[in-house]
Amino acid sequence: MTKKMLDRPTFDHCGNRYERRRGTWLSKGLIVSRALSHELDAKAKQDPDLWERCEAQDFEDDPRNRGMVRLPGVSIVDLEWDSDELQRPATGYQSTPRHRRKRDRDHLDWEFKKDGLLVLTGDIAGGWRPVEQAWYFNASAPVQLPVGYVLSCVATIVEDTSGRWHRRHVVTNQGGRDVGDECASISQVVPSFEALDRVVGPIRYSLEDSACKFSFRLLNSTRELNSDLPWSFLKDHCQFGLVEYGLYELPVRLHGHPASESRPFTIELRCTLHRPPRPERQAEYEYDTPFPSAGLPSLGKRR
Repeated sequence: MTKKMLDRPTFDHCGNRYERRRGTWLSKGLIVSRALSHELDAKAKQDPDLWERCEAQDFEDDPRNRGMVRLPGVSIVDLEWDSDELQRPATGYQSTPRHRRKRDRDHLDWEFKKDGLLVLTGDIAGGWRPVEQAWYFNASAPVQLPVGYVLSCVATIVEDTSGRWHRRHVVTNQGGRDVGDECASISQVVPSFEALDRVVGPIRYSLEDSACKFSFRLLNSTRELNSDLPWSFLKDHCQFGLVEYGLYELPVRLHGHPASESRPFTIELRCTLHRPPRPERQAEYEYDTPFPSAGLPSLGKRR
C-alpha cells in the first residue's frame, strides 16, 4: 500500500504565495527571513485547520520520523501517563545529554573565483553516512572572509520522505547501476545523479554522478555583501538558504533483485555569516598600593 500524498500547506500574504516545507516557509524555492517566517506562523495559527496541516507536514518532512505515527492533539493527560514518571530517571541510571554528532568538514570544499563568486563542491560519496533512521550527506565548510568574518556553509542531501514524492520502481536498469551484496538496503547506496544544472534566484546548483556544486556571488565589486542574496538578518549573525525537492537519482538494482529503484532526494544549502570574535579584554592592574588586595576591597589599602 502506498503512502498517501499530502498537499503541502500554502499561504497567501501580501500578494505572494508561500509554501510550508521542513518547518519553515519558502517563496519560489528560497527560504524566507526568520522575521517573515514568524509573521506567517502567527497568521497561520489563526486558522486551526491550516496550522494543524502545517504541524503534520513538518512531522512528515523530518527524516527522523520515518516509520513513526503522529498523534495530533494528544496530550499526556489523554494518554493517561504520569508526568512525574516521565521526568523521573530509572533507578540506578544517571541521565546524560544526547550525544552530538561530529561535523563533517572533509567533504565540502570552497573556492573564490573572480568578481566575488564563491563555489562550493561537495563529495557525496565520501560524506555518505548513517544517522538514527536514515543515510544522508551533510557536510560543512567555514569560509574565511576579510576582517575576521566567517561564512559557515552546510550542504545536505537526504532522501525525501515527505510523501509528496515516492520511490520509482522500474523493470529495466537502463542508465542505472547494479550494486553488489555488500549493501543490504538501498538506503546504504550512495546516490548518483544525471547531469543537472539549475538556477534558483541568485544561487546556481548542479548535480552530476556523486558530486554537488553550489555557486553564488557573495561579494560585489566594492567587496561588500551581495544584497541580491535572500539575507535574513538576526541579532549577531545573518543567513540565507536554498531548498529543492523531488530530485531523483539514477536507478539502482540491488544484488538478487529483479527490479530497480530510484529514490527522490532533497538538496539544501544553508549559509550563516558570523561576526568576528570579540577581542579578549586585557587585565587591568593597580600600581598605587604596595600590597595586592587579593580581590578583597578592605586589604592592602593605606589607612
